[in-house]
Amino acid sequence: MCNIGSEGVGHLFDSVLQLEKPLKRLELSGNKIGDVGASLLACYLHNIDELVLLGCVIGNEGLRPLYDSVQQLEKPMKLLDLSLNNLTDESAESLARCVHNISDLRVSLNYFTKAGENLFRSKSRRSVKF
Repeated sequence: MCNIGSEGVGHLFDSVLQLEKPLKRLELSGNKIGDVGASLLACYLHNIDELVLLGCVIGNEGLRPLYDSVQQLEKPMKLLDLSLNNLTDESAESLARCVHNISDLRVSLNYFTKAGENLFRSKSRRSVKF
């Protein structure tokens, strides 16, 4: 953990844009980037193959720009790990709509109820560990 907050995300990704090749993997686990940092991060998803955001204090509000960006990717992400955040049933349907563009989506240890899990499964027809 590097104590990268929402401000640090913008600085970090200004550098990512300069790269000629996409990042294979970016691990930001434990950094409290929150909803603001997740929103900033969304602009750079096209340059990242695997993104791990485990325990980054991301809620439903921060997830919206992320799944909007995922839906627009030309090439699917290999991994998006959103485990141990503050996601709730409110995000289940949106995640289901973008899961076709993520090979491995991880959302365990959030605040999904059985109703949210069932909604996700009915909309996506994919198996994800909640």
